[in-house]
Amino acid sequence: MPNIKASILSVKTDAKRHAKNVAEKTRVKKASRQVVDAVAAGNADEAKSLLQTACKTIDQAAANHVFHKNTAARKKSALAQKVRTEMCGLFSLCTALTMNKQFARLGKAMKKRSTRTLARLWR
Repeated sequence: MPNIKASILSVKTDAKRHAKNVAEKTRVKKASRQVVDAVAAGNADEAKSLLQTACKTIDQAAANHVFHKNTAARKKSALAQKVRTEMCGLFSLCTALTMNKQFARLGKAMKKRSTRTLARLWR
């Protein structure tokens, strides 16, 4: 424990700030985990709504200087990409089923080339 009065006060304020930051980070982790769980379960609509709340929570944490703004942007982008790939996976499955009829007419080489192109676009 410090002897100087200003140092004693700074220890108290550091403890308060630490508790606030830990609570804020916990909220962000919980919101992010909910989005990831919804994506893993395959609930696209629920994942989109949870993504909005998670982005709001991350933005609030950045506004309170718990995260740097670039860190917040990176976290939001990663979550959005997970939701997007889930939705794109469903989209690509439906598209592949309808496109197979069109690919049946084409040669084998063209089919491979087209599926590679589609896969590259949907990554």
